Amino acid sequence: MGDAPEAITQATAPTISGTDEKKALMDRSQGPPKKPTEQLEEQGLRTVRDPITGAQVEVEDSVPARDKSDNILFKPFPPAVDAELRPITDIIDKLIIGVPVLSAALLLSSGFSITRATLLGACAIGAAWALGVVRERIPREVDRMRAAMARDRAQSIQPPAPESTEWVNALLTSFWPLIDPALFVSIIDMIEDVMQMSLPSFIEAVRVSDFGLGTNPLRILSMRALPNESVDPKKDENGTKMVSEYINYEIQFSYAATAGRTQREKSHNIHLMLEFFVGMLDWIRFPVKIWAQVEALTGTARIRMQLIPQFPYVGEVTYTLLGIPKLDVSIYPLSKKMPNVLDLPVLKGFVRQSIAAGLSTYVAPASGVLDIAAIMAPYRIGEVNALGVFVITIHYCRSLADKDGNDKSDPYIVLAYAKFGKPLYSTRIITEDLNPSFEETTVLMLTQNEVDAEEDLSAMLWDSDDRTADDLLGRVKIPVKELIKEPGVVHKREDKLIGFEDADSMNGSLCWSIAYHPRLPLNKNLERPPPEAEKQQQQEEQKCPPDSKGDDKLAKPPSEPVAPPDVLRTPPDPEWPSGVLRIVLHQIYGLEHQELRGNMGKNNREGRAGQDTDEPEEEGNNLPSSYCEFVVNDDLVYKTRVKQYTSMPFFEAGTEVFVRDWTKAQVRIVVRDALLRESDPILGIVSLNVADVLKNSSEATGLHALQEGVGFGRASISVLFKSVEVKLPKPLLGWDTATVEVLPSVPIELTITTPQKDEFKKLILSTTDSTEKLAKPNASNKWTIDEPVRLPVYARYASAFFVELREGGFELIDRGPDAVALLWLKDIEEDKEMDVDLPVWVGKNLRILKQNVITDAFRETHKCEQIGTLRVRIKLDPGLDMDHEKTAHSQARKHAFETYDHAQGQADVAENNSHAGDDGVIDKDEKEAIDKAEKRQLQNRQRGPNGYKPYRTVKWMAHGIKDRVKPERQAKREPAVHTEEDT
Repeated sequence: MGDAPEAITQATAPTISGTDEKKALMDRSQGPPKKPTEQLEEQGLRTVRDPITGAQVEVEDSVPARDKSDNILFKPFPPAVDAELRPITDIIDKLIIGVPVLSAALLLSSGFSITRATLLGACAIGAAWALGVVRERIPREVDRMRAAMARDRAQSIQPPAPESTEWVNALLTSFWPLIDPALFVSIIDMIEDVMQMSLPSFIEAVRVSDFGLGTNPLRILSMRALPNESVDPKKDENGTKMVSEYINYEIQFSYAATAGRTQREKSHNIHLMLEFFVGMLDWIRFPVKIWAQVEALTGTARIRMQLIPQFPYVGEVTYTLLGIPKLDVSIYPLSKKMPNVLDLPVLKGFVRQSIAAGLSTYVAPASGVLDIAAIMAPYRIGEVNALGVFVITIHYCRSLADKDGNDKSDPYIVLAYAKFGKPLYSTRIITEDLNPSFEETTVLMLTQNEVDAEEDLSAMLWDSDDRTADDLLGRVKIPVKELIKEPGVVHKREDKLIGFEDADSMNGSLCWSIAYHPRLPLNKNLERPPPEAEKQQQQEEQKCPPDSKGDDKLAKPPSEPVAPPDVLRTPPDPEWPSGVLRIVLHQIYGLEHQELRGNMGKNNREGRAGQDTDEPEEEGNNLPSSYCEFVVNDDLVYKTRVKQYTSMPFFEAGTEVFVRDWTKAQVRIVVRDALLRESDPILGIVSLNVADVLKNSSEATGLHALQEGVGFGRASISVLFKSVEVKLPKPLLGWDTATVEVLPSVPIELTITTPQKDEFKKLILSTTDSTEKLAKPNASNKWTIDEPVRLPVYARYASAFFVELREGGFELIDRGPDAVALLWLKDIEEDKEMDVDLPVWVGKNLRILKQNVITDAFRETHKCEQIGTLRVRIKLDPGLDMDHEKTAHSQARKHAFETYDHAQGQADVAENNSHAGDDGVIDKDEKEAIDKAEKRQLQNRQRGPNGYKPYRTVKWMAHGIKDRVKPERQAKREPAVHTEEDT
């Protein structure tokens, strides 16, 4: 679960004796074992060893607390209701038997008929099933009523007895919603394993996709002290037993679910989200989502708390169950239109027995442990996982294999760690070339996992194919330990290509440069002074001890080593702007939808006077199923799991990314609602400027409000940055996403240095992702533009700004440009206007020419000639803007653009439209721009027609059809977005 707490529940198995080992051997000799749910049987009263006190204790499964004395604390809870309900249940039992008998008698007395028998049989079965449901729900509803009355009494009046634990329950009521469900991950994993081993044949797999505690807390019925001696008491140096180190308790607890019909009301109880994968003959497999809710839970537990002298004064807590708790569950389908036919004995019993089997792993003599000190400790990231980074520049390839025929291949290169295998970076695809020149620079992070696994850095060359799987052109691998021996040293090398196996040789070679740069410690000179109290304490500790007073001849004690700088008081060093940024999302508080729909006759409309938006409503069925996306510098880099139907999702998920310049970095956390048959709306966005967040420290944790969405909430987020010992050139310190702006202040001027027959009549300005055409020149080889030409680009460090020059004239078939001018965007800085002289090239194949970086090595294998220069005034704007919308084809790019549009784009558009009437007239184009902006604002906020689900579903279907009818081919293989399941 991402960055889940380390102090999670763990089971501790008892010591196996010779008798137990003999019994296990006999069980194995009896043939194949039964399913775990079949093995789980109520074993009755038995005596086992108590792991808390070490004494023998009697345990029994699925029974309420026994009455041991006249003290009210030891009365069974809930009190037995079988005696009061027995007359009613007896009548229902007789009706369940009597209805089929009466139907059979009626059928025999009136003559046998297939139609009559079918109708009577269906009515009899339906009536018996309905009576069975009623018989089962009457005791459950009575228990709910009594639990609700006890809860209300505890909250409204004084408890009936002075020694009750209602004060503990009041504390638990406030503390319960704050408990991280990740603490119970071991129990959930056990339940999932038991279900998997006990599945019927028509179900292929099962998964517990989510678990929640809700807001309805467990109730403590009574507590009593046990002997305070540990099972294995420790001794101090004098041999005395440390009896007071532990304190033991026996706790009787009970849980009763609150009644509710809507999904939001059900989410207040303990629940699991189950996915059953139903299959038929290995041909069809589809998931069925089911909501399992704990209705009742009653049992007895014993705990041993370790007392420590530091806060929170409680260390490890060992716990055990005295028998499997009495358990009841209910099953609901997630589809609102599907009738609740799942609450049947077979499926309900299967889920109940699976949960009981998971709890049985903690029944005495087994036990579990919770590290309370680790749980209560304030969360600190402390350090990033990356030890350093590899800065890799891929220069060129020579003499690659011909995979497409006619001396052609479409090569691209993928970087990865050889054993792990997952692609970490991919270059652009250069088509129809066996000697490509890439000149791409990227950064790969190195962690201790790669060092321990003795990984190899691998570069794999592939031939891109549209209709078949890509062919391997060759690969190169270098041991990581060899590369990190010389930090900061650039190794330029040319390696021969090998095949899938190391002994296989392939045609060609790869020329690339690799340098390892380690992580830097914090700069002690930037550390802020500690608070006054801490500073005063440090000064007192530095004073001489009393024994040394008056003894001037005594030597001064050696100076203590300087403490490392505190990450919470030391900001990052601006001298080293490049480094690793770690982002962790802990949880979201009070997550809910805005009330956007009209409510006829209801007084809960949005903006109503006195409307409380600080606390989520307890009514309604629009609980969000939230997930989050991390957008760094306008690139989507990480996605969490979906947290189903909860207003307080716990994530504890995070990722690490390399940022080229932390002083300009921007992070956006996007919270979305996972919906069926419509696009996932944005509930809110948290925008963070890293330079502002880390102004006084290298690590910061804060609570941030969700904005610019259709929901409310506050997200707890931590950010940590650690510099890497590398200083990249200024052009390499920018963002990957940008916009090339051709400015109109200076005409575009072409200078020919070699004689040409004709002048060029047409210019086409392009990047990898966009194209713009210019009209005829207004003078000899000069083009003037009235407004800036903006060309959006993704993957800036693998893209170029190029100009196609054409001689003009009518062309029945496009024969391509007559010359090209190239400027690779990796060579220019951001936010800086500059006049650039682009070299103009001619050659045999200009399509290949404009895909490659023209270097001396490239000109050795390709014929090309420079005929002049093209002077252009340009500016590179970092980040997304509205021009990127038409080029956002992949799902990651669409979501990144939607995030920008909500957080910044619409505000910029509104600012521009506000000046539409400055000249006193709003023309047609300005009116269209204003109407378009208003329509987009309604769409982003789900207002107007977008507030109706059928309308949103139709739009979702239209977008899906469009994406499948006209798929866009990418010029660069995009790496997959990291998800929480990857960690």
